[in-house]
This record gives sequence, C-alpha cells and structure tokens, in this order.
Amino acid sequence: MPAAREAAFAAIAAHLASQLPGVTVERNRRAIIAPDEPLPIVVLRDGGHEAADDDSAQLVRYSVECVVEGFVADTDARIGAALNDLHARCIAALCNRPVPMGDDALWLHERGTEVEIAEAGDSAVPAARFVATLSFDLLSPFAGGPFL
Repeated sequence: MPAAREAAFAAIAAHLASQLPGVTVERNRRAIIAPDEPLPIVVLRDGGHEAADDDSAQLVRYSVECVVEGFVADTDARIGAALNDLHARCIAALCNRPVPMGDDALWLHERGTEVEIAEAGDSAVPAARFVATLSFDLLSPFAGGPFL
C-alpha cells in the first residue's frame, strides 16, 4: 500500500487527467517545457504539509499542499482566454467536489494563483502559464505520519 501522501497525489493526478481530455497531465515534471512541445500541458507538483492541532491520539490531520501549473500557447488576442480557460477547467476538476481516493475522497481548495504571460522577446509564440496552489486535509495514523 502506498504512503498516504503518495496515494493522495496519485489520486489527484489521475482525476485531473481524466477530467481534462486533450491536455497532457504530468506529475513532478522537472524538465523545462520545450518550444516545440504541444500545449496545453498541466503539471501537478507535490507540496509540503503541516500538522494541524487535533485532540485525537489515533489520527493526525495534515494540511497538504499541491501545485498545479498550466501552460498554454495561442495568438496574442487569445492567450489570456486560453490561460483562463485551462485554469478554470483545472479548478472545476479539483476544487469544491470530491476527488476519489480509494474508498475515500479528497476535498481540495484553491489557496492562490499566479499568472505569467511571456514577453515577446521571451517566446517566439505567445505563451503563458499559471501556478495555482491548492490544499487538502489528510488524516494519518499518529505513528509514522503521512509518509507511512
């Protein structure tokens, strides 16, 4: 059985991929997006966690973060709309609705989003990306934490 964190991130990635037809979804990609790669691309990155105060001696509630990065290319006139559309699709797929995880479900919430549209000198084609930080709660046995 995978660690609780791993199971959660794998479930989020699988759900995101199933909800975004026509979009390449990757997890923890380290390579830079190449100019000739077909877009859109969404990258899910594992984030950190913080233990929340809980009176239970059996379980610990962790607030866990993940980052969703979306990359698009389009004309100058459409780049903003393309980026906003991809962002909206990602948030609709993940937030304020259950994300299946085995016999349970995760509930994700958006914490914030940054947007970057490439300057003309930075890219031969109009390109843009968003970086959305999401969080969810994860219950884990007291001994071992979310890595077990």
